[in-house]
Amino acid sequence: MKALPDGRVALVTGGSRGSGAATAALLARHGARVATPEDVAGAILLLASGQAGFVTGTSLPVSGGMLLH
Repeated sequence: MKALPDGRVALVTGGSRGSGAATAALLARHGARVATPEDVAGAILLLASGQAGFVTGTSLPVSGGMLLH
């Protein structure tokens, strides 16, 4: 792996087993905070709820604050 994160957030799909788990573990050892399903669940629940009935045509970044860096 050429570029490893330095205290950043990493979202690894398939991170619960196999090569995804190995990638998540490697990133965590090098300082990344690996996002969990629980980290994105709130956004998913909001978008699936009636409270998001007027939300259209937008992106909802769930990045752990990476857009602030």
